[in-house]
Amino acid sequence: MFVRKIYDRWSLKVRLTVALVLFSTAGSYLTYHITHETLHTTLSREENDFIYDRLHTIRAIIDNNPDYLEIIKRDIDWEGKHVPYPYYYLRVLDQAGKMMIETPGMKSILPIREFPEARPPQRVSKDLVRRENNGRYYLLMADYVPGSRNVPFAAEVQIALDITSEVTIDEANHRRIAVLEVLRAIVFASIIIVIVRNVLKPLDKMIATAESVSLNRIAERVDPEGWPEEVKRLAISFNGMLGRLEEAFDRLSGCASSMAHEIRTPIHNILGEAEISLSKDRTPEEYRKVLLSCIEECQRLSSLTDLLLFLAHADNPKDSITRVPFDPSEEIEDVLSFHAPQIDLKRGEVACHGDGILNGDPRLFRQAISNLLDNALHYSGSGVRIEISIVPNADEGLDVTLSDTGPGIEEDDLAKVFDRFHRGKNARHLRPEGSGLGLSIVKAIMVLHGGSISIVSPPGKGTSVTLSFPGGHCLQQRSPRCRS
Repeated sequence: MFVRKIYDRWSLKVRLTVALVLFSTAGSYLTYHITHETLHTTLSREENDFIYDRLHTIRAIIDNNPDYLEIIKRDIDWEGKHVPYPYYYLRVLDQAGKMMIETPGMKSILPIREFPEARPPQRVSKDLVRRENNGRYYLLMADYVPGSRNVPFAAEVQIALDITSEVTIDEANHRRIAVLEVLRAIVFASIIIVIVRNVLKPLDKMIATAESVSLNRIAERVDPEGWPEEVKRLAISFNGMLGRLEEAFDRLSGCASSMAHEIRTPIHNILGEAEISLSKDRTPEEYRKVLLSCIEECQRLSSLTDLLLFLAHADNPKDSITRVPFDPSEEIEDVLSFHAPQIDLKRGEVACHGDGILNGDPRLFRQAISNLLDNALHYSGSGVRIEISIVPNADEGLDVTLSDTGPGIEEDDLAKVFDRFHRGKNARHLRPEGSGLGLSIVKAIMVLHGGSISIVSPPGKGTSVTLSFPGGHCLQQRSPRCRS
């Protein structure tokens, strides 16, 4: 638990560095161990091969030569007299353990008790390495030689191989490899630290950029040129996030300004009419007109407040709608009935065709169709023709399209028609009492339904708005229920 707490406090650089250094150290140790063991095994194999060959030779001499002692004596005399340190020492014992022959000086350096005991049926005993009092290292072995036609009794052969040079080489290799591996670990750790710092340097730049972002410096961005691909993707996403935040902030600022303007106008109207009415005595009828005007402005404020509250709820991802299956043509019929006086006033014609089933909120659907129909009637001239179609789409849902023969929308305004409080020049002229929230409400309704909205409106050629609802199940077409 304590180690875990310490680990959690480490930065990413420290974690990566420690992990890589540990892996490097483990790899160095493994390399050292394998290399050392390989060299040691190679030397040991050569030593054992030599001593086994000598034992087999001695056994063959004893088995096949009656004067084996003389032959062995000549061999060990030469080995003991002509070199300061014999390469090997040899001793032959009878079955009672009495020494029969040995290399000169062997008794003082390698007593009989130092050797492993060779007993029948064991042939060659396990090797044993010892450091004797003369400071040299010996590989000790003992061989049991049973009686034969030349030797009527069993004998034991003890042989000691001087492996001081091999041990010295082995220890020297051990030290060299250990030093090299330590140096390699240090160099590798230094390289790792430099690499980790360079690899994570882009993250430091992103952190510095994020810390510098403020309302006055919201346009700050990072330059990912030359960065690793994974970090570059993160930087591009980071820049995209900043761009969306900047766009949302600009829209929020514009929305707040427009909202203040929309609220200020009816408040000024109310204050102006109240001040005028109080500037001198008025008749009850005049006061009544002032109060009615104030009520209209208050209703406008109330309606604006309701619209803003709806948009605020629609923006909350936790809010959801209650979905029920319904026939959109029936809801459209109710909307047309409500707008019938307005249609008659415009001398308009409305045609509706298509049918199907939608899974959603009928009340919100009526609101969306009502807003679109209201816009089509307000911004179009007398004799406007409006067509509403209901057709299946590729998402197994329905597309509800409302098309009119109105004046269309200018290209500069078309990209902003769904922005809150946005109103083009023609809209402000044709409908000064509007709030610029109608299409924003429709878009919010479509978002709540998981659908989308699109608009096509070439200037002078009318407007066509399509509401795409997903997941609907189309019924067979039947005679339209919509009335015109």
